[in-house]
Amino acid sequence: MKALLLHRERDFDADRPLPGNESELMQDLELETLLKAMAAGDEYLYDVARAVLLSGLENDIDTIRYRQAALRDAIANPDVVRDLYGLAMEAIEQKRKQRLGIFSHTPSGILNSAISLIHMFTGVLRKIRDVAQEHGGGFRSEAFTALFATLREELSDDYLAAVQDVLKELQFHSGIVISAELGMGNEGKDYRLRKPKKARGFMQQIFSARRPSYSFSIHPRDQAGMRALWELRDRGTNLAVNALAQSADHILSFFQMLRMELAFYVGALNLYDRLTAKGEPICFPEPFPVGARRLQFTGMYDVCLSLHMSERVVGNTVNADGKGLIMITGANQGGKSTFLRSVGVAQLMMQAGLF
Repeated sequence: MKALLLHRERDFDADRPLPGNESELMQDLELETLLKAMAAGDEYLYDVARAVLLSGLENDIDTIRYRQAALRDAIANPDVVRDLYGLAMEAIEQKRKQRLGIFSHTPSGILNSAISLIHMFTGVLRKIRDVAQEHGGGFRSEAFTALFATLREELSDDYLAAVQDVLKELQFHSGIVISAELGMGNEGKDYRLRKPKKARGFMQQIFSARRPSYSFSIHPRDQAGMRALWELRDRGTNLAVNALAQSADHILSFFQMLRMELAFYVGALNLYDRLTAKGEPICFPEPFPVGARRLQFTGMYDVCLSLHMSERVVGNTVNADGKGLIMITGANQGGKSTFLRSVGVAQLMMQAGLF
């Protein structure tokens, strides 16, 4: 599964290089203030907000509108978005606390850790699915409706129950069935894990033809013999262990991507709360193609300046549609730099998909 909350057809690449003028943008537009407001003291939210904001210069109009619609949903349903973010964090944090089998060198150790991890992951997936079922009707954007539809379709009760059944089988409470072939020098090869046959009924055991079988027992104090049996068990389960460990990694990557993409909207909600709490207005700008020469706004203010002050700041109104050159004049300390900074910050916020 994919989150696809920042782009319609691909995950957000947090490792993509930032623009070459990153330091100049940060300094000239005082973006540190904006990012700290979005982070609200959370270092992870800060890093995600910084990456999304500064990479927004490459976004096209469709991406901007895609995120704006998702952000409208987030503003209308802030508790749901924060709950989803919290659930993604819960899965990642539980994984960190768990003593994973990556520190074990045996398939058996990796298998037990992977079973425990996927069992925990499916519990969180069920919670996320339940949130989608309960609150999905309150979302209208393509991003969130597609995510919720995917969660409902792919995480049905039957599917989650089937996952738990498989995990139970892989604990081998009733023993383990492995097949092998004889190779050179009668050495075992091609060890395969087999699905155990269902236990036969009493009458079947009496009247059905019995195939010849051979068995042996190991003395409880025969440590070398027990060690040899465990080695055979590990050989037989190796393929299943690798598949299960990869499945755990895939689920974890979904939680990590969901957390990262939701972090942008949580940061936007933090900023929204800060601004609206003091009565500052916001709007969702209408983007136009490069070269259209459209620049029109009413009461636009420097967000970073407002975040530094307890009172509202004075905005500016401009209609420069169709203009190729704009000259800003005024007395020293008259607000020219603040006005220009307000335009730059607004442009950057718009291209990131923010209000």
